[in-house]
Amino acid sequence: MEDGKILELKQSPLYLFFKLWIGGRQSIKLDLQNNTLSTSNYDKLMDLSTFEKYTCHEGVFFSSISLKHSGQNIILNGFPKNPFRKLFLIAVQTSGKFFEQKYCEEVKRLETEWNYLLDLNFYFSNYKFVAWANKVHAIPFTNNFELLDRKSFPSINIYIGLIKNISNNDQIRLTYNNSFVESEAKKFSNYFDNIEKKPLTDQQRRAVIVNEDNNLVIASAGSGKTSTILARAGYLIKKGLCKEDQILILSFSNKSSQELKERIKNKTNLNINVSTFHSFGLSTIAKAEGRKPSLNPIISDPIKLNEFGSRIVSNLSKTNKSFMEYLFFFQVFF
Repeated sequence: MEDGKILELKQSPLYLFFKLWIGGRQSIKLDLQNNTLSTSNYDKLMDLSTFEKYTCHEGVFFSSISLKHSGQNIILNGFPKNPFRKLFLIAVQTSGKFFEQKYCEEVKRLETEWNYLLDLNFYFSNYKFVAWANKVHAIPFTNNFELLDRKSFPSINIYIGLIKNISNNDQIRLTYNNSFVESEAKKFSNYFDNIEKKPLTDQQRRAVIVNEDNNLVIASAGSGKTSTILARAGYLIKKGLCKEDQILILSFSNKSSQELKERIKNKTNLNINVSTFHSFGLSTIAKAEGRKPSLNPIISDPIKLNEFGSRIVSNLSKTNKSFMEYLFFFQVFF
């Protein structure tokens, strides 16, 4: 039944005859003006654009529809086939038009942002991807839009392309980032060649350029870890990714910390905050609590510290059968 901007379809009497009319006659009402759908057994008006999916199933005599809305599945059976098919297609068309009107500019902006992420100016990190993908997923979209003519619904066409980019993001980012690292290595080749006495190796240059959420660089003693860290600090500032006071470099010992700080100053003329883990922890606690924390006296007494360590090793060797094996391997390889 059609009433201006409202379409209503009721279950087939023949279907209800076979079902012995149990539960009464159900109906679906589609409001074309407000883009909402309601059913006789569900008391809420449902915005068509917020459906995760609605699927039409055609049987021999009757059709049914399954709706997924706000995590709830709604199944309605026993509707006449041809009128039901018409109602289903009208619902998809109506939702498509509302999508075009409401999200056209937002979809175009997200497409522009995606293209900007792939312009070879910056490393495409997972953090950037997730931030962008969350904005894409925030736009309500139903899979039924794929039934529409893409030419008549350009924003939907663009959005489907964005969803495909999300599905293929790992391969897209891998290809892009490999090209970016190669491009940056050439662009900053003079810097990488002269930051230390010896030019940085290809692996060192890659470790400097890659700017993922978390970077793990595994290197042996004397392989150039300090040179890599030094070069990375300078690269981040030259690239405009951060300022001097936004970089923190942590080291295990006072000696290595002081050496790194002096080398960075001499090579780049930058005043980077270089600290030991211990010193950084102390200063952080002091700032948070407003006073310097007290330390165990053993920390400042090398003899007592050595005795403490020897006592721990002795006790573990007696109580843990695997400990001495682990200790041996540690001493050999580290």
